[in-house]
Amino acid sequence: MAGCVHPSTTTDGQGLEHVSVHESNANAEDELSSICLLNAQGLSPHASGTSKWKLPYIADNILHGKGLFKPFMAISESWLKSHTTDAQIRVANYTPIRADRAKRRGGGAMLLVHNSLVVSNVQSFDNTVCEAVVCVIPSMSAVVASIYRPPNSSSNEFIPLLDFLDSYLIESVSV
Repeated sequence: MAGCVHPSTTTDGQGLEHVSVHESNANAEDELSSICLLNAQGLSPHASGTSKWKLPYIADNILHGKGLFKPFMAISESWLKSHTTDAQIRVANYTPIRADRAKRRGGGAMLLVHNSLVVSNVQSFDNTVCEAVVCVIPSMSAVVASIYRPPNSSSNEFIPLLDFLDSYLIESVSV
């Protein structure tokens, strides 16, 4: 794919940051119109939760709004636990791929991938400090990951995640 990549970052009224990537001289079917990254600081779908508004906002204003196709969204600090089902965090036309933090509060990483895309080799990582979820999207020739590293974590706690990603990339390239 030839062309120049033009990233731009904007912040909306809710403090959510949007990173858009526009590529010129690309075929329409190959063009990556937008990549979304979000530190959610909680996506609780529970009625008593203070963050229950976030998923509807993300769906209506980011993923389905503004006319740009968003193939996926990477979310850190999802704060989800294994007892939260995918149905509870459903976003129309997107499949959640999660790495929930098992033993501590907070954390977590998630990808929302558009249902039109085939995903393969989904793997997750959780060492009770850092979390990651990673997959391959063959039609885009892309490896996509969402990673969460707490600000107070040590390099000894983060290196295992980097080793996991390194092994994953080596495995994915050799396939």
